[in-house]
Amino acid sequence: MTTETVTDNQSLTCSNPRCKRIFASPILVQNLSSEKMVSYSGCPYCLTEIDEIPECTHHFGYLSERSKGEETPDECMTCKKTIECMLLRLRKSEKAIKEIKKWYC
Repeated sequence: MTTETVTDNQSLTCSNPRCKRIFASPILVQNLSSEKMVSYSGCPYCLTEIDEIPECTHHFGYLSERSKGEETPDECMTCKKTIECMLLRLRKSEKAIKEIKKWYC
């Protein structure tokens, strides 16, 4: 039997009755076996889908404000708004909007 020490940053418990392990943040699971790729936040031990994910510890747009060399926080990797958060600053720039429109028009 394994005993796990729970620290303040470990706040999620797997809902799988066979797993029930405690972890700090879920991983992004991508099911590539079907024609349409499906992604979800899952337990890092058994890959069970995690329904409740803690709220963002940063603010919307945080990823667009980081410096280039700065690592992306783990919790941002499983957020459903990651891309929008990264592009927020670009979307506010008229020059960037014109440039993006060139790609698609």
